[in-house]
Amino acid sequence: MLHAVTHETDAYNHVCQFAPTLNGRAAYFALFAQYCGRGHFTNERQAAVRVLATLHWNGKARGFTWNTFISRLIGAFNNLELNGDPRSDANKVDVLLEKTVGDSSLSNGRSHITGDAVLRSNFQGAIDYLTTQVLAAGNDNTQRR
Repeated sequence: MLHAVTHETDAYNHVCQFAPTLNGRAAYFALFAQYCGRGHFTNERQAAVRVLATLHWNGKARGFTWNTFISRLIGAFNNLELNGDPRSDANKVDVLLEKTVGDSSLSNGRSHITGDAVLRSNFQGAIDYLTTQVLAAGNDNTQRR
């Protein structure tokens, strides 16, 4: 069955060496090792770290909306968690504040979050607060073309 499902895909190269009727289990383990093994998790983690290293919000990039920024940020944190490197909410808030430092219209919002003990350790709450700030300032880039 694995041969039929993976035929003409990149995964086929990992199962073609096993006889279809004799080594189905070995073919499964080969696929599992490739797509769910240590190397895969390392690559996924490195990709998430790379997103966090390069992602930033300055409110000026055309076609890059606040929602896109938040989606990529949350996605990177989710990938880290799925791959064995979870981050605390406080750490996520720190990263969020660091990545939005380029938008001067959010300086009051960042200061408020920094001074509020509840928001400081509540990632979703900090996102919600900054989202209201972005929408109030009108710099979410949804109107630019």
